[in-house]
Amino acid sequence: MSMIIIMATCNGAKTLPKVFEGYANLAQPVGGWSAIVVDDGSDDETRSIVESYAKLLPIEYVHQERSGKNAALNRGVELALQRRPAAELFVMTDDDATPEPDWLVAMQACMLENADYDLFGGAILPDWGAPPPDWVLRHVPLGLAFAITNFSDGPIQPGAIWGPNMAVRRRVFEAGHRFNPNVGPNRGNYIMGSETEFNKRVVAAGHKAWFSNNPRVNHFIRPHQLTEEFCLGRAFRGGRGTCLETGDMTHFPTLFGVPRWLYTKKMRHALQIALATLRGDSEAKFKARFHYHHTRGFLHQAHDLKNAASRKQ
Repeated sequence: MSMIIIMATCNGAKTLPKVFEGYANLAQPVGGWSAIVVDDGSDDETRSIVESYAKLLPIEYVHQERSGKNAALNRGVELALQRRPAAELFVMTDDDATPEPDWLVAMQACMLENADYDLFGGAILPDWGAPPPDWVLRHVPLGLAFAITNFSDGPIQPGAIWGPNMAVRRRVFEAGHRFNPNVGPNRGNYIMGSETEFNKRVVAAGHKAWFSNNPRVNHFIRPHQLTEEFCLGRAFRGGRGTCLETGDMTHFPTLFGVPRWLYTKKMRHALQIALATLRGDSEAKFKARFHYHHTRGFLHQAHDLKNAASRKQ
């Protein structure tokens, strides 16, 4: 009853040493643990760092040409199914998430105590690379922007289990479920919500999700991520993901082939930006800009879905 960690990384050289030092301090779960690190086309020192720690820890390095995070996770899943027959729990994490020493022990206990559940989420705490500005703490949704959790223990909606700290029973992958390679970190303005899309699909197939605050990781927040530009970019990508999760919207009145209310909402946020600018209220302006870009991302993805449907006809 071992555990397998699956990590996708791309140019993780600056964060991986700290993460692997955390792995070196892990308490051993029953059956032990191992890790598969899939390098999604890094062009920094990622490979040499992973291979140096592989001499000390049960880590396997795998390289693939850059195809996106979800493609890398799927590669890791396939290898784990083939090479780790005793691994009952597949633990997904990121290359900037440093675990607490009891991380795997707590995740294993969560699995054993909840036999009817197949998806598990753990606590994600902020590891600030610089002191966060007050406006970030007051006005930025920390879950959307940085995957920071604030949930109670117990059954949870699948959309509240996030990539830096989640686990999946082997039987879910044996049933054929995989991550969608068209969602998640990739080049450009990718669609956020790779784990959310996967989890919702798995729950729709009859599996259940559980959250525990006991398995904890510390998610590194880089200084450049504490800027308005970064946060607004996350809002846009989050809007694309929200649209994808929303599903069928054909029952709404449309304009240019997408729900009409999206244009109304976008214009309302634009008006709020203008009014806040006239008042000189910088905080209200940022809040309105955040919602504007989230709606813009939703609208962008709605057009993409409409165009994709048209091409199939």
